[in-house]
Amino acid sequence: SEFDMKLGKRSAIYLPFLQAVPLKYTIDPEHCLYLTKGKCGTSPACKEACIQNAIDFDQKEEEMEINVGAIVVATGYDLLNLKEMYEYGYSSKDVITTLELERMFDASGSTNGKIHRLSDKKVPSSVTFILCVGSRDEELSTHCCRVGCMTALKHAYLLKEKLGEVDINICFTDIRAFGKGYEEFYRKLRGMGINFFHGRPSEVYPMGDHLKMDIFDIQTDKLLEIKTDMVVLVPALLPRMDADDLARLLHISQSQDGFFMEAHPKLRPVDTYVDGIFIAGCCQSPKDIQDTVAQASGAAARAATILSKPELEVEPLIATVDTQLCSGCDICKSVCDYSAIELVEEEIDGITRVHSEINDALCKGCGSCVAACPSSAIQQNGFKDEQIDSMIDAFVK
Repeated sequence: SEFDMKLGKRSAIYLPFLQAVPLKYTIDPEHCLYLTKGKCGTSPACKEACIQNAIDFDQKEEEMEINVGAIVVATGYDLLNLKEMYEYGYSSKDVITTLELERMFDASGSTNGKIHRLSDKKVPSSVTFILCVGSRDEELSTHCCRVGCMTALKHAYLLKEKLGEVDINICFTDIRAFGKGYEEFYRKLRGMGINFFHGRPSEVYPMGDHLKMDIFDIQTDKLLEIKTDMVVLVPALLPRMDADDLARLLHISQSQDGFFMEAHPKLRPVDTYVDGIFIAGCCQSPKDIQDTVAQASGAAARAATILSKPELEVEPLIATVDTQLCSGCDICKSVCDYSAIELVEEEIDGITRVHSEINDALCKGCGSCVAACPSSAIQQNGFKDEQIDSMIDAFVK
């Protein structure tokens, strides 16, 4: 089961996840006996059992082209591949991630809400959380994952509530408890007998039935040894592995960390530089559920403002082409990020000339083509050479 982080199993017919929209089952073509071997008993058992006659094995994959008025990009994130942090021993069954622990807490999950070690199914008497695994790292991920601290605190609270007498250690770089009620929740946990160590363990390695790690605690200025039954890693949140491809497909920008970039961090936080395309959730940056819901609501509202209008206004500060000067060299087209320039043929006095033509609806007035044009045939409205020269003269005087 991919949804249960492969801690449990599923059948070849399954729901992708419990809150799927639409809430319909799907068939896994790689494991369905009828699709892989061509037989499933006397006939497909699922088709016989379906009283709605909703299963059709004759369906084929198809590509659909849909015209839309707006796009909201909400593709989410990927977790850091913890095999790159080999020193924390993720290959061990007793070293898990916060997402795997979250699936254990689920009463409808693979463990029915029971917390136990994966190696021997025993209830752990001590659990150690390691925060910032890969986050704020100069080599792997320089940004903060934002949700890691509060996720670990929430899980520590649930472990205390579910297991009772359990020793919990939290190894942290900094506790960043921002948000409504977060700092108060952090203070509450400090009074529940949870051990907080200000530092990162150097290595996690097995020692008999336990796991062992050494950590230098900055607050006490001491090198400490921790023995624990289970280790929970809090990994970094990264852009999806296909974020680059999607950015090129939609012509939207990415920030230095690889997440999609907003048009303005304060005035246009859900817009992109491409009109009609908006971003929401962790595809823009790591964020918790509250911030994701708020941003998604904003993106939906911005999309509604477009769809509710019979006509749209475009920015007037776009590029224009002087066809008499244009030589059709195609340089402007190669530098345009918005596919707004095409080469067209035009016959004048029996002579066929090739020149560039700009799509007013697609042009964003970035000025790349203006700077690249070797014959100065492209100018930008409001910022033509004569206008800029006049402004410079006025400034000098």
